[in-house]
Amino acid sequence: MKNEEPVVWLATSDDPGYAWRRGGQILIASLVPAALIFCGSGVAGELIPAFWLSLLLVPVAGAYALAAVAADRRAAVEVRVAGGTITLIRPDGSTTTIQTRDVRRVDVFRTVYTGGATPDTVRLRLHTGGRVERTRPGPALSPEFRQALTIAELDLRISVKHREE
Repeated sequence: MKNEEPVVWLATSDDPGYAWRRGGQILIASLVPAALIFCGSGVAGELIPAFWLSLLLVPVAGAYALAAVAADRRAAVEVRVAGGTITLIRPDGSTTTIQTRDVRRVDVFRTVYTGGATPDTVRLRLHTGGRVERTRPGPALSPEFRQALTIAELDLRISVKHREE
């Protein structure tokens, strides 16, 4: 492998609306317990307190959804390693180029699903100086990508989570 050839890792989705859909799912999921609280308390005759109690969950979920959107705004969807640099490409097309000497370590968070129907996913975090760059979830690291990180002499830390489907 030549040092100038870029080795690329791609996230599963490069869609700019990815985080908004994820945040919308959080909001919809918060409406289910709110409806259950409202209906359950309504049967007991406590309609007004039930209304306010059921509405408490929606703003909390809304704040979490907005935080997820804000965090995803800078998430990289493509990582290129070549010639002593790492280039991160975001969903909006903007790029950030980091010298490999400025990267303290690369954390790889691998989620392994038992059952075989869902493929394993990986998230990367690059620790640079005072900033942590992260990626959206994507496929497992290829041997070429691991080799490129090793050649760049980066501290590669892999964490594995096991989840059931």
